[in-house]
Order: sequence, then structure tokens, then C-alpha cells
Amino acid sequence: MKKIILFSLATLLLISSCGRKKHDESTKIETAVPVKVTEGQHGTIYETISLSGDIYGQKEVKVYAKVPGKLIKKVKSEGEPVKENQIIALISRDEEAMDFADAEVKSPIDGIISKYFIGLGESVFPMQTPVVMVADINKLIVEVYVSGKDLSKIKRGQSAKIGMDIFPNRVFWGQVVEVEPVINPATRKSKVKIELENKDGLLRPGMFAMADIIINVHRGIVVSVNAVLKKDDKEFVFVVDDENRAKLIYVTTGMKDNEKIIIKEGLKKGQKVIFEGNYALIEGTKIEITGGYDR
Repeated sequence: MKKIILFSLATLLLISSCGRKKHDESTKIETAVPVKVTEGQHGTIYETISLSGDIYGQKEVKVYAKVPGKLIKKVKSEGEPVKENQIIALISRDEEAMDFADAEVKSPIDGIISKYFIGLGESVFPMQTPVVMVADINKLIVEVYVSGKDLSKIKRGQSAKIGMDIFPNRVFWGQVVEVEPVINPATRKSKVKIELENKDGLLRPGMFAMADIIINVHRGIVVSVNAVLKKDDKEFVFVVDDENRAKLIYVTTGMKDNEKIIIKEGLKKGQKVIFEGNYALIEGTKIEITGGYDR
């Protein structure tokens, strides 16, 4: 009788243990990995040559005094706008035993006072030292210098993106209007002039500018550069499948910039590509899309 009771207790414990195991397995929840995705879309990436230089007025005129004397008054200060024939400065003709009215220095064009060449009280002489520079700022010129190895890539008519530190969120567009064909033997570089509109008057001669001259345009399906991973010399991306799981796809890439890269083969337009949370990802992992799209 004792043996029968012991057997029954052992059987009940076994059944109970199996029941708990099945219950634990059925209640186990798979944790989803948070990721961010971008949709592969047709886009454009510009191949550029990045150069830096200074801004000048497209039309700059040095203004000279017509009589000798001393600069006694700056009617217009540097940076101020001026109209054609408007008085810029006054020259005192301090000749002994002569009583002359102050001579006027007038602007020959509409523009701004970009620079004074002499200070108050300094002597001026006709056609020797200019008094002031007047610049037309409706259109400006960015002068940059390109190395000999890149000179053949730059041609008149190419577009250029112009950026400035003082306007960090603004891009100005210009066009190459002149390329010096001769390389300066001292610098091993050639001068390139880029013209840009200045309709809102934000830009001034003397400003420092960064110019990205566009030498080629590449089009295709574009995604974030962070989406592309590499292993054993093969490039791949993770996309989101219909069950919200990570799927590995091998791709062939093309041109890229600091933010985007072109996928030449392997990816279809509209596929959701993981660009954040993808570095330690394993194919088949359950994923959770967080945040928005990176476009």
C-alpha cells in the first residue's frame, strides 16, 4: 500500500512540473529591439569639390580725391549703403594763404562703402592713393583657388553651394563664371570666380565663404549612410519585413556624401531600411520602429 501511495505522489509531481514548464514557455514574451528606419527613395547626391575663399563685390570701384588735402570727415562709414553721386567724404585743402571750401568725394555708383584706404587726418593725393572703395552688392563674387589636380574638373556654368559660418542654416547658390587656365607657379593653384545673387542684401564683401562646386550629379535610391554595414568586404543593410523582423539584404552602393548614400543594387524603392540600432542586429530579430523617418 505504501508503494502505491509513493508512486502516485511521484506521478502528480511530474505532471505538475510539466504543466509549469509548458506554462512558462507559453508566457515568455519576445523583446523587440528599438530601431529607426528610413524609406529608400529616389534622390540625388552631388559630387563636389570643396574650396574656401573671400567674397567681393562684382563691381568694385576705387574712389580717388580730385584735389590734394587731408581726410577730415567720413560722411559714410564702412558697410553703409550709398547712391550714385552721393557724398562719401570731405577733403580739407589746407594750402597756406588760400581759403578753399572742403572738397567732396562722391560715389560713382550705387553700392556700399566696403573699405576706407586712409584714416581721418591723413593726407590724400589725386590718383595716387584711393580714399575709399565702393562695391555693388546686388551680385557678388566668391573667389576661390583650386589645385592643379582638380582644375580640369571645374568649368564655367557649373553650380556651386555657398555656405558661411555666420549663416549656418542657410545655403546660397552660385555659378562658376571664370576659371583661370594658368596655374600660379608660387601657389600651384588657379583662381576660380563664382557669381551669386544677393537680393536680400545679407552678404557683404570681405566675408569668408565655403564653396562646394558641383562637378557631377548622381541619382538613384538614396538612404542614410548609417544604414549600410560591411562584413567580409560585403555591404548590406537590414530592412523591416512584413512581420516586423530584421531582414538582411546585400547591396551594391554608389556615390555618397556626409549624410546619404546611393544604393545601386539590392534595394527596392519604399523598403524600410534600418539606420539606427542596426550595428548589433541579428537577422530575424523582432524590431520596434521608434521615432520618425530620416529623410
